[in-house]
Amino acid sequence: MGLLIWWQIVKTRAVNPFCRDYAGDTLVIGKGLHLDLYKDNQTESGLSQKLLKNILDSNHFFKKYQKEINSEKNQLFRFGKELLKVDFRKASNKRLISYLRKFEKIYRQHGVAIIRSFNLEGPGYLRKFFKRAGVKNIEKCLTILCSPSKGSRFRKQEKDLIRIAIKVRRNPKLFRLFKQGKVRDKNDLLNFPLILNLLNRHCQKYCWLPCGYADEPEWTIVDFLEKIREIFKNFKNPEILLENLEKEKRLLTRAKNRIVKKLKLPSSIRRLIKIIAEFTYYKDFIRINYNFLHFAIKPLLEELGRRLKLGVKDLLLLSPPEIICLLRGARKIGDLINKRKKIYIVYTQDNKKIYVKEGEEAQRWLKDNFQKQSPFKQKEISGQSANPGQVRGRIKVIIKLDQLRDKDKNFILVTPMTTPDLVPAAKKALAIVTDEGGITCHAAIVSRELNIPCVIGTKVATKVLKDGDEVEVDANKGVVKIIKRE
Repeated sequence: MGLLIWWQIVKTRAVNPFCRDYAGDTLVIGKGLHLDLYKDNQTESGLSQKLLKNILDSNHFFKKYQKEINSEKNQLFRFGKELLKVDFRKASNKRLISYLRKFEKIYRQHGVAIIRSFNLEGPGYLRKFFKRAGVKNIEKCLTILCSPSKGSRFRKQEKDLIRIAIKVRRNPKLFRLFKQGKVRDKNDLLNFPLILNLLNRHCQKYCWLPCGYADEPEWTIVDFLEKIREIFKNFKNPEILLENLEKEKRLLTRAKNRIVKKLKLPSSIRRLIKIIAEFTYYKDFIRINYNFLHFAIKPLLEELGRRLKLGVKDLLLLSPPEIICLLRGARKIGDLINKRKKIYIVYTQDNKKIYVKEGEEAQRWLKDNFQKQSPFKQKEISGQSANPGQVRGRIKVIIKLDQLRDKDKNFILVTPMTTPDLVPAAKKALAIVTDEGGITCHAAIVSRELNIPCVIGTKVATKVLKDGDEVEVDANKGVVKIIKRE
């Protein structure tokens, strides 16, 4: 989503009450719509320790956070549904500005920075406790204990689609057409109104799920039909698949109870485990809520682009205040967008004021203030284990899903961070390796659901590893060893 969204995320860390006190300064380096996020981890580590202490000392802290997040989610969805009903072509500039400002306000309220901060200390505190207690298979225990009992909306979509596939499977004529590859769009379902109605409702309910930070397109009925074909291709009986997914929660709860009982954990550690699992759920919860707003704001962005004679991708390289100034005729755009296509930065100082620089000015600032260690000669990279296991294979770096080809399979998926639209790639992968993330991140959740090894938070995986490199992923230790360069 470019500067339009990341400007909000940086500002969220400075103004959201829950984020402001527990997040350090932030730097975003962008080239067009591709961005890298950097944090002041030294400062944030101290703030994270303060956050962990507050959580451990008070039963009310996390309950207050839950209440705030759920209230913000309801407000976000109400606003998103309102946006989808508006005919923006008939709206005045003043009304467009009003909607854009409301979008700013709601986006900033729904902050995930507190979870990122907690990731720096929470799971590590638990890991140290297990080590002192002489616990064996620490990473496996953490994987089970920190997995959320609640299913994500993405998982709910998957189950609902399987239910539709089961109904298709029970109709011999329609099932035969699916197997023959003759059902490609909704026109092929005109003689099957029940299934068509179910798919239309499913699409309306879930089409926005993949609309992440990188301006990914929403799903269509064609996409859902392809997913149903994949179900039939990979599973003889969708009913058994659904039954296994429904068992997940019960099996996870039993596994957690067995570990807690065996280790005789004190109440404070049991409470910390519960909070880590809840944070894991809320990390994905917040991201998916944002995805709905990304989807709902598109008609407004298209109209703003039309009036300003800018494509939506160019509009995404402007901050909301800049868009408002342009709409009022108070400034000219000049070569600002072209500069930002090459490079721009957004950063905070003392977690208060936000600065934006582009072009040569951004380059000079980075040269004077930001040093990165060159990662390209490394033979090994390390991160955090999100799901244990060992596997050897070849690298496939995927930033957006359109980089995945039909013939790609049995690769090591390397990505900055996983988003719901990258799940099809994860399903074809032997393991997942990410730049970003902690034990509560989306990649951790997906790898547990797919039961594949996962190493997260390496910082440099997408820069060190290239397509075709042969590597060994040891997610038991959080290490990726380069065996042979392509």
